Amino acid sequence: MTLPAIPLPDRRSPRFLVPARRGKKECRMWFEDWQLTGNPFADGTDGDYFLGGRCEEALSRLLFVVEQGWSCGSVAGAARSGKSRLLKEVARQSAERCRMIVPVDATGLARREFAAALVQSLGKPAPLQINPWEVLADLLHGLNAANFRSLWIIDQFDDAAEPLDLELLRLIRLVEQTGRRGTVLVAHRAPLPSPIWASFVDLGIVLEPWTAEECRDFIRRRLQAAGASTDLITDAACDILAAASEGRPGSLQRLCTLALHAAWTLGEEQVDADLVKGLCQELFPACSGSPVASDLRGKPVGIR
Repeated sequence: MTLPAIPLPDRRSPRFLVPARRGKKECRMWFEDWQLTGNPFADGTDGDYFLGGRCEEALSRLLFVVEQGWSCGSVAGAARSGKSRLLKEVARQSAERCRMIVPVDATGLARREFAAALVQSLGKPAPLQINPWEVLADLLHGLNAANFRSLWIIDQFDDAAEPLDLELLRLIRLVEQTGRRGTVLVAHRAPLPSPIWASFVDLGIVLEPWTAEECRDFIRRRLQAAGASTDLITDAACDILAAASEGRPGSLQRLCTLALHAAWTLGEEQVDADLVKGLCQELFPACSGSPVASDLRGKPVGIR
């Protein structure tokens, strides 16, 4: 029996033409209207992300853990506080000293899937009949024999489907038993998910929210890197963005991008305080009262 063909949507219909037109408008906004080289706050533009004092210090400490060959380091912080970006930068700067870097996102992983996810990140899935822990042990023994270092990065640790404390301990022990030439870095939300493996952490770092001044400096650097005038976003608007983001770098980038889109849509020449206030009221309608207090000193007020 021949099944009837399922008609595909017409890509020429208005439904599909709208995003295409929006994309062309967005290019004009960045490259023509404001003469920018790109979205200053897009993901992937992390070159100047760690220029802040506290972020630079956190990066240096984690690199020290890797250089010394310590077994485990941890990074704690609230959601969108920059943990993943920090670990990516550690991996980038450790590429020369670590022969193998294994990043794993633990989101949704069950306990029995953890070791298989590590092996899969290596690009060599283990056969079903072979225990993935045995594959990892053989690999670590080989790296130790060749005098190579390894770096294991476990991101979103407490977003796993099941607690992975024992699995993490097993990985740390495995690294230690095969020559201590590897380091495990874990990102999680404060406090430590479990005291079971807290004693195995050689160095723990907590990412604190940025201050209003740090948020403002970050916005200025990003605008300058994209070829924009530093007053494209006013100081008052920067303070409101800092308060609305609660000093979290990921949230700050998202709000800045939305503010630039809103200003361009309205035909404004810059992002001012009134525009950002209106944007916050649209984004946080459930908040009681104004999302940002009249005292604009960079403190998170009314937004949780």
